[in-house]
Amino acid sequence: MGNGWTRVEEISAPVLDTIIRQAGWHFIWVLPDCARRGLGTSLEAATNRALTRALGGIPRQFNAAELDSVHITKYPGIYVVNVMLLSRQVQEQASVCT
Repeated sequence: MGNGWTRVEEISAPVLDTIIRQAGWHFIWVLPDCARRGLGTSLEAATNRALTRALGGIPRQFNAAELDSVHITKYPGIYVVNVMLLSRQVQEQASVCT
């Protein structure tokens, strides 16, 4: 994924929240959101570009992001993918410390 991010697939936010809480940590829902667009000649390339750009828009003080939505548009020879990520924080303390 780049920029120090790791992708966790096929785990919903509520399940991840339960796993984190069982470990004694907290999954905190914070603002801001980040929407970005990616273009490519394949769906995979366009999606990867959109995700990489969106992750780059998450402020550095947050260490997690949740994929909120993906919108795909196909034009002749090109895909346009719009993604929305929600900023999240995983930490031991129950309050947000920035």
